[in-house]
Amino acid sequence: MKKSSAVTSPPSLSLFLLLLLPFPAQSSDNLIDTICKATPFFDLCEASLRPLSPSPSDPKSIASAIANVVLSNMTDTLGYIQSLIRHSHDPAAERALAQCAEVYRPVVRFNIPQATEAMRRGEFGFATYVLGDAEKQTDSCQKWIDSAGADDESSVPLTARNKLVKNLCDVAIIKPSHSNQAQAHMMIKSESATHNRQKTLTVNRGNVEDKTAHHLRLVNRFGVLQDQIE
Repeated sequence: MKKSSAVTSPPSLSLFLLLLLPFPAQSSDNLIDTICKATPFFDLCEASLRPLSPSPSDPKSIASAIANVVLSNMTDTLGYIQSLIRHSHDPAAERALAQCAEVYRPVVRFNIPQATEAMRRGEFGFATYVLGDAEKQTDSCQKWIDSAGADDESSVPLTARNKLVKNLCDVAIIKPSHSNQAQAHMMIKSESATHNRQKTLTVNRGNVEDKTAHHLRLVNRFGVLQDQIE
């Protein structure tokens, strides 16, 4: 993957890190409105956060809310994919669905839950990385579905589900405003250093296939999750 230039490209900023930036005292609704205006999907952001009524005095509750929305939707999509596999009569479509399940499964069962736990400790950098990776997996799934040329009606709702997950990840992974770039960069750098010092996170995943193990090892590139295959 080609790395962005630190000079020409602003550092990536997640919704989680944005929550650590100073905001004037305001109500939960006003804070959600302020935050969602910084995301690429304002309506989706508001629709996801408002029903959960996160506390404006606790940034972690807002971060947890959007992470849980992503996890809930990915879990639901994985269940839908598994249902399609059981009822599929098209070998090409079934192979594509199996590939989708293979990349969704570790994200749902291991990556996002571990990211959420790290986030509860105020360590948002890992959550940012995991959600960025989750978005890439939905893109991969959709490419496999498109390549399979499935012409049944089941591919339409799956495409819609993949798009929703992708958009939710886009809500959580945003770009900082110009005035916040320096502060965001310092926060991200500090977050990375914190993770490099913390104890190794381990994943107990049972019998996971080689491709899934390879996917999980990608998280190692962030330097916080060591893949140990039993």
